[in-house]
Amino acid sequence: MIVLFLSLLALAQDGASDLPPMNVQTFRPSIDSERTLWTDDTGVVDQGPSARMMLGYQRDPMVLRQGSSFSSVLQDVAQAEFMGGYSYGRLRIGGYVPIIAYASGDGVGQVAGLGDMAVDIRGTVVERAEGPLGLAFASRVSFPTATIDAPLGAPGVGFEFSAILDGEVGPLLLAANLGARGGPGVDLPNSSVGPGFIFRTGAGYALSEGAGISLDVGGQASFAGLNSLAGVPIEALVGGWGHLGRGWTLRGGVGRGLTPGIGAPTSRAVLAIGWQPRPAKDSDGDGILDSDDDCPLEPEDFDGWQDADGCPEPFTVVEVSTVDVDRHPVASARLTIEGESWSTDAGPVSLELMPGTHELDVVADGYLPHLSTIQVPPGPPVREEVVLQPMPAVFGTLELTVKDIDGVPLDGQVRLSDADVRSFRKGVATIEIEPGAHVVTVSSEGYAAARLEAEIEASETTSMTVQLRPIKVKVTQERIEILEKVYFDTAKATIKPESYPLLDDVAAAIEERDDILVVRIEGHTDTRGGREYNFDLSRRRASSVRDYLIGKGIDPSRLVSEGFGFSRPVDPREVPEAWEKNRRVEFVILKWAE
Repeated sequence: MIVLFLSLLALAQDGASDLPPMNVQTFRPSIDSERTLWTDDTGVVDQGPSARMMLGYQRDPMVLRQGSSFSSVLQDVAQAEFMGGYSYGRLRIGGYVPIIAYASGDGVGQVAGLGDMAVDIRGTVVERAEGPLGLAFASRVSFPTATIDAPLGAPGVGFEFSAILDGEVGPLLLAANLGARGGPGVDLPNSSVGPGFIFRTGAGYALSEGAGISLDVGGQASFAGLNSLAGVPIEALVGGWGHLGRGWTLRGGVGRGLTPGIGAPTSRAVLAIGWQPRPAKDSDGDGILDSDDDCPLEPEDFDGWQDADGCPEPFTVVEVSTVDVDRHPVASARLTIEGESWSTDAGPVSLELMPGTHELDVVADGYLPHLSTIQVPPGPPVREEVVLQPMPAVFGTLELTVKDIDGVPLDGQVRLSDADVRSFRKGVATIEIEPGAHVVTVSSEGYAAARLEAEIEASETTSMTVQLRPIKVKVTQERIEILEKVYFDTAKATIKPESYPLLDDVAAAIEERDDILVVRIEGHTDTRGGREYNFDLSRRRASSVRDYLIGKGIDPSRLVSEGFGFSRPVDPREVPEAWEKNRRVEFVILKWAE
């Protein structure tokens, strides 16, 4: 509403012909906002058209006053606003056509007709999904197409330009528009209508997936009328929406002016129906729309194998073929993996295996048994070729008795070569092997492996006893735990020889676990001595351990060292027992393979 302090009330009483041509309306609905009625947002609809029709009523958008007398120049306005748009990627072009169904007031009588049509363009720079905030720019050009003799049509072309910023906080969408408008201006006795700042803020809260409530506050500030509230119309609009299905949405709201500015009515009510393609649904978020997704609730694993169907492939197809040393196929070989067997009578065998490590056992008449470990990666099919060694005409026998240091028989494996690993149980391994010199590795879980040299003679049995010592380390998710301490010469970083076996076990644990990428070697001291002295001693001791492990073949890139002095005690007491505990070396796993 405007309250104009005019010297002549006759301006209102003499009819619309005495009113200068102008458009006092500041409210214009958004063409395709998602949750608000007035405030634009950056949302980009799917490529294609959208449409919206709004029915609206406003009361007293323009009132003149002389002394204590009031005159409603524009009292009642009922109109229908037709909007449509087309989106292509980040660009949306739209049109706006207002039909004034009824307008009345002291200054206009009763009129109806066409209002000012407009073209609306929005370009989205950053979508909300791409960052914390969305950013877009919008421009609107209006044309003097009004056919009614009332202050609802401008005498010339007008334009708006605004920046749009929005963001989501859970179910709440916040948006703000700030810009300027230009075009013909009209000077009034205590204000003006025309170029100025425009501002809109809106909030939409989704009560559910299909309905919500909204609040819009917006207005403008005329460049020439900033010295009067009449030139700063501000209005608030409370509303809501509900999706009807198939892209249709019903919206409505009520509001009123917050200032006595030109175009801010004492009351407003709107009801709108709109159609806009709903965003294509991707329930599992894998980028494949539900309509094309064979598994809409399970995301595709994109492992390079059948990635277009939208379904994860838990198994990898492994094609196993058996050949002799000349690469000729070996028929009638029997493959065994985890207790299940297959025959190569019909050629290569296709297996569906879970990604990971699998033990493959292959036997065939006339060939040595083959036992190997295969690594199955996730993704497309892989091929595994097994080369079988011919059975020697004459064999010798290697008989191994394997025990721990207490004489308890062990289960484990005997590795004759990378391609020949034999399992044994209850401490006895009997292996038929071709004559000659052999180096074998005997291992058992929880024990340090032992390497043996054996001279095998044809048709003879060579017996050997192997005693395996327990491994003094244990690998957990966070660290490599050592069951003994690493000892150094007093006040030095020199490792005592008695700790070499322990560090050998640490090196073996790191070497055997390719999935351990980085280990930090930590040196700790007790509190005796100065702080700087202990920090330096702990750093040098940790570095000595790192050098020792590198000397055992560990890649330097997998090891870092750091000294902490007495800053991290495990026992804070100042007694010899606590000092003994605090003097220690720890191995912390910093990074695992993905």
